[in-house]
Amino acid sequence: MKIHSCLTFLFVFVVFSLRISGQTPGSDSTFSYISTFPRAWENVELLERWPGLVPILEAMDAKGNFSSTDRRTVWVEGDVLYGYNDCGLDIFKAEGGQRIDNLYFYDNKGYNCTTRFFKRDGRFYLLGGYGYWQFHVDLMEFDERKGAWELVHTQNQPKDYLSRQLLMTPGGVVAIVGGYFNSRYDFSVREDHGFFLDWTTKTWSPIRIELEGDYGRVLREKKVSESWFETAHFGLFFSAGEPKENGIFIFDKQTLEVFFYPEGHRDLIPTTLHIVEGDVITYLDQPGNFRKLDVAQMRASARKVGRIVLTPDQQKNSGYGYALGGLFVLSLVAFFRRHLKKRKADEVVVQMGVSGELDDIIRTLEGYPGAVLTGDELNLILHLGADKSVESSRVERARLIKKINAKYNAERGKQLIHRTRNADDKRIIDYRITP
Repeated sequence: MKIHSCLTFLFVFVVFSLRISGQTPGSDSTFSYISTFPRAWENVELLERWPGLVPILEAMDAKGNFSSTDRRTVWVEGDVLYGYNDCGLDIFKAEGGQRIDNLYFYDNKGYNCTTRFFKRDGRFYLLGGYGYWQFHVDLMEFDERKGAWELVHTQNQPKDYLSRQLLMTPGGVVAIVGGYFNSRYDFSVREDHGFFLDWTTKTWSPIRIELEGDYGRVLREKKVSESWFETAHFGLFFSAGEPKENGIFIFDKQTLEVFFYPEGHRDLIPTTLHIVEGDVITYLDQPGNFRKLDVAQMRASARKVGRIVLTPDQQKNSGYGYALGGLFVLSLVAFFRRHLKKRKADEVVVQMGVSGELDDIIRTLEGYPGAVLTGDELNLILHLGADKSVESSRVERARLIKKINAKYNAERGKQLIHRTRNADDKRIIDYRITP
C-alpha cells in the first residue's frame, strides 16, 4: 500500500508538471513573428494587419548596407513590434503604429550574421552566428536601459561551433547538428549531433540524435541548412536528395521526439516572406500567392523516426524537473532509499565497460575538442553517480579513463583523455580532451 500511494503521488506530480511545462517560453501559444528579406515585403497587403509593421521594415532597410538575403525578423507582442536586422545589433520598436525607436544606442556592428534573435523571460537575446573568420555560439543579452548588448558567459561552450537549427525548449536551447569552422586554422568539421544550453545554469553539453534506419544519414547528409523554421511547439528542417529522401524532419519541443513528413510544402524553402502564428506558418510562394501550413496537423500524420537524447543531468533541468519542484525530488529520494538497494561501485564500471557504451562516451567526449574538464564534469559524462565517496569516484574514473584511452589508442593511435594540473591549484588534476 505504501508503494502504491507513493506511485500515485508521483503520477499526480508528473501530470502537474506536464501541464505547467506547456506554459514555458519554449511553447507559448502567442509565439508570433514575421520574417522577410529586404524589400520583399513591399506592396504586400497582408502586412497591413499589423499597424507599424511597414514603417518598421522601412526603417530596418534604410539602416546601412545589406545583402538581399539578410533576414529581417519582427517579433509581435500585441500592438508592439520589435525588429532585428541580420548581421546587425539594432532593435527597432514600434508601438501602436506610432513612431519608430531604435533601442540600440551605438554604431558598432557585430560578428553575428545568421544569428538567432529571440525573447525569453522578458529580455532579448542573440545566440550564435559567424563573422570575420569563425563560427561561434556566443550568447548576448540586451540591456534596454543602457541600449547595449552584453555577453553572457556560458560554461563548456563548444569552440568554433554554429548551428542554424536552434530549438527553443522549456529547459533551454537545443542546437541540432551544425558544424565547426575557423579559417585561421583551415578548420571545417561537421557536427553529427549537437548541444544543449541549460538555461538555468548557462552550461553547454552534448546531445545525441537517435534516428532509426536511414533517417540519421538523411538528416546529416541531405539537410538543407537554410530551411529551418520554428513555431510555438515545433522545429522544421527540410532534406533534399533522392525522391525517397525528400521530406521534413519535425522536432517536438516538449518531448524532443523527431518525426518525418515525406515530400510536400517544398515551396516553403525559398520563400522570401513568412509569418508564424502559434503553429501555423503563412508564407509567400514563388508565384506570389500566400499559402498556409499547419504544423500541428502535419505532425499528426508524420512518422515518428527517433528522438533527441539529453543526458540524465540535462533531463533533470529540462523543464519537467523544474515543474515538479523540491517536494517531488525529496519524495523520489525517500522512495528509492526505502525500496532500492544501493548499487555496488563495480557494477557501474562493468556496465560502462561494454563496447557500445564506451563508443557513446567517446562520441560525447569528441564534442569537447581541446576542452579542459574538472573531475566532476568528467564524472557526469562518464555517468558516475554523485552519491559515491570522493575516493570511490576517483577509482572508478581512473578505471574508465584507462579503458577509454586503450580503446581510442587501438582505433585512432592516440589517447583521448590526458591528465593535467589545474592552472590555479597544482594539487588538483583536470582532464584535457584531445580527439
